Amino acid sequence: MENTRKVVQSLFGESEASSSKTKPCFQFSSAAPSEKNYVNGGTGGAGNGEGEAAPLGVMFDLKRFNRIQRNRVHAQRSRLKKMKHVSDLEVRAKSLQTNITAMLRQLGAYREKQQLLRIEQATLKLKIAASEKQRVLQEDEIEKSKAKLNKLWLLQNRQELSQVQGRMPNPNTGKQLMSI
Repeated sequence: MENTRKVVQSLFGESEASSSKTKPCFQFSSAAPSEKNYVNGGTGGAGNGEGEAAPLGVMFDLKRFNRIQRNRVHAQRSRLKKMKHVSDLEVRAKSLQTNITAMLRQLGAYREKQQLLRIEQATLKLKIAASEKQRVLQEDEIEKSKAKLNKLWLLQNRQELSQVQGRMPNPNTGKQLMSI
């Protein structure tokens, strides 16, 4: 049984000197040698190499040790997986922050362009309004000119008519009319 203790202690990394100072994560069975519980009826098995079987307490301690080791390995894997996940999230957050910064710059440029387009739109509206006003004024001028032209044309027609009538003899008097 002493060899089994040494094997278990070497598995746990404890020396006999340190086992008295620190509490081990396992406990040996405190059964007296006469009260040993042997695996497989006391023959063969995980004994000390001399054909003696290991006590059940030692076997359960080894099982507990193996379970604890598996749990430690699993916990380490979980921590590594979590660290990788956090690292991936940090990389993604940095990437998204870079995208946000780029998009904010782009948004600023678009806003400037929008402002310039609004100014241009206002300028064009003013030009359109001025052109419309000028068109109305020109149409009024054209109407006035047409009215003057019509008056002049009527006046010219009257003068021509009066000249033609002035050359004609008046049938009542026999004299030419000179009316203007």
